[in-house]
Amino acid sequence: MARHTPPIDPDSDYGSDFSPEDLEVLDRLADQTPSTVVSVPSQPTSLFFSRHNIQSSRRDAYPARSRYVASMPIAYETDTTAPQPDRSITHAHGQNGAIYPDLSAALSSLSESAATAPAPEAPPPEAQTPDTRSPLQRYRSAPRKALSVTDLVSPAWCELQYSMTLAMHGRKPRTEAMKRGSEVHAALEEEVYTSVQIEVATKEDAWGLRVWNVIQGLRTLRETGMTRELEVWGVVDGEVVGGVIDEVSFMCPDVAMEEEATHALAVARGEAPPQRPKTTLPTDQHALDEYLQPTPPSPAKRKSYITDVKTRSVASLPRGASFRPTKLQIMLYHTLLSSLAAGDTPLSALAARYGLDTHAPFSPAFVTQVAALADEVFYDAPSSAEEVASAPDSAGSELARNDTLEKLWSVMMNLFMDVVGENGMGRVLRAEYRSRGTGGVIGEQVFAMDEAFLGGYLGGGFGYGEGKRLAFGQVLIAV
Repeated sequence: MARHTPPIDPDSDYGSDFSPEDLEVLDRLADQTPSTVVSVPSQPTSLFFSRHNIQSSRRDAYPARSRYVASMPIAYETDTTAPQPDRSITHAHGQNGAIYPDLSAALSSLSESAATAPAPEAPPPEAQTPDTRSPLQRYRSAPRKALSVTDLVSPAWCELQYSMTLAMHGRKPRTEAMKRGSEVHAALEEEVYTSVQIEVATKEDAWGLRVWNVIQGLRTLRETGMTRELEVWGVVDGEVVGGVIDEVSFMCPDVAMEEEATHALAVARGEAPPQRPKTTLPTDQHALDEYLQPTPPSPAKRKSYITDVKTRSVASLPRGASFRPTKLQIMLYHTLLSSLAAGDTPLSALAARYGLDTHAPFSPAFVTQVAALADEVFYDAPSSAEEVASAPDSAGSELARNDTLEKLWSVMMNLFMDVVGENGMGRVLRAEYRSRGTGGVIGEQVFAMDEAFLGGYLGGGFGYGEGKRLAFGQVLIAV
């Protein structure tokens, strides 16, 4: 059976990272052919600890462990040979003046006989016990990080690649293309937010800051109609999952598609007849029956729509298998956000997964920093008595009342239900593509939410992650 490598999209966030050598290894694995191992002798080198650049430019507010650095350079000489004894001396004198015979010839003969003797056979190497744990248990169980949305959708491109990446690195290594894409995302986020530094002292402080950011994001969505970098959490098939949505707004990407998708969902639920909805008139026009029998219009609740931003180095949009992970990713974001907006809270699961004490108060320093910086950056002083009376509480007052993770989480959940609300998610999803070099928009792909498509992938497509089957490979195609 001949095999060849399919064309790989170099700009896909989920595409293959394999080099030609990696692909050759995969072909050998598929054919079950033994590989030849060649031992290459290495040259002796000196190992040094440098005093230069010992301070990292990144300052972690909550470091996982300490780092020790030598204060002076240390060199390990690996090519130094031991001095040879002087054979010109026939015998030596002891401390008491006694003369000892020269035994070098006898010792030399013993060494030669020992060298010519056959070496004992080495015991056969013990067979390694295969690791039967699932990829989720091996790479995403405590104390490792929990599952992310990217973890769930990355295997949609190639399960074998993703499994090998986790086995070699524990996570997908950041490439230059990924770093450039992060810069584009950061520039978009700066259009909405101002980044400030906050130092945290406990795990609860760190999570409190994440929840506080979501609170600010939801308030920004309510006041301006758009927010960026909104973090969401949930439980999928018993596993804690988290992710960050690039953009949430009240602007519908495609009104006609939204009406059609909403009607299809209502028909599936038995809430509407299987007939197409009538065409919606423009906002500045009205139907004739509205003039004959005028009725006060009921205020329509705004819908929230998700956009995911991808960066590419070419001015083209992904198609087929390259687009599938992005489609699944946005659908999963939609599911998590809808669940939070409906009041389904995963706080207990998060606390158990990360060992959080939701009743422990935040550290005073954390509350002080957040209050001072939030009031300085986000709060404008009122200019009249009416504004003073209606001005919202300061961040310090709000955190003083909600000084535990459980209380602050409750504030966030109330905002999810108020700003988005149950059934408040639109049915149209959008992927926007920007140039990795300039940040300019290349194009977009708009599609409807499909619970059956997402459920089929999570239920069967991700079975390998739970250890129910072996990984499938994208790089092997029979011809």
